[in-house]
Amino acid sequence: MTLLALRAHLLAAAAFGPYRTSELALATPVWATLPEHALVILDRGFCCYALFHTLASPDRDRHWVVRARSGPTALTQAVVQRFGPGDALVELRPSPATCAKHPDLPPTLRVRAVRVQCRGFRPYWVFTSLRNPATHPAADLAALYHERWELELAFDELKTHTCERVEALRSKAPARVEQEVWGLLLAYNLVRLVMSRAAPRARVPPVRLSYRYALLAVRAFWHAAWDTSPGTLPRRLEALLDELALFVLPERRPRRYPRAVKIKMSHYPRNRPLRRRSPTK
Repeated sequence: MTLLALRAHLLAAAAFGPYRTSELALATPVWATLPEHALVILDRGFCCYALFHTLASPDRDRHWVVRARSGPTALTQAVVQRFGPGDALVELRPSPATCAKHPDLPPTLRVRAVRVQCRGFRPYWVFTSLRNPATHPAADLAALYHERWELELAFDELKTHTCERVEALRSKAPARVEQEVWGLLLAYNLVRLVMSRAAPRARVPPVRLSYRYALLAVRAFWHAAWDTSPGTLPRRLEALLDELALFVLPERRPRRYPRAVKIKMSHYPRNRPLRRRSPTK
């Protein structure tokens, strides 16, 4: 479980553990690291009544946005006020299991529900603690939730580019695995920190710079730093930032089609089920 600054891809906190531990349990110490005046965009798995009260902090000006669940695990809600089509103030009520586990929680919580409809996708609802439609229009909240995908892109940068598509870690012992994961996260943050310093020189956000090229450039810089005198390192660092600012990526195109699982190529023929032939007269 990671806490990421989405517009800079900088890791603020991370937690991991055995597969028996749920993400909600792993995230418990992470919420204490949230800064003031922060907006947390949560995954659908964190749509939890108890967590909403944990994140709500009016004195620290912290807010959250999460995609609502559907099905039997959805929260019980009642419409209090409608702001417009697909935009309403709703009152959430916890499930009996949540009440039994957290008896000190308030019986209700008022949040804002916004319906999101994107071309090529099924509509869904988003819950948020930003309840003022004048300062936070529904269209802005819908676009804001889509920035959660930046976390998945950060995972891709870690696994595809940093780890060179290695499917498994090299370590075998649990303590060594933990050490290797922390090392990867620290290395990723160092590269992203350099990119955030180079982005103002190109007058673009840090996510518009090429992570692949930045990773190779930083690796080459450290290899050459061993043979460089300490007095010339500041000048070399400035040259590195100027170099990274040259590799600006084009603006991202909006996604028009829903995600789908790609079929892996195989040299073996597909084992198709035999069709029963209808009897002939």
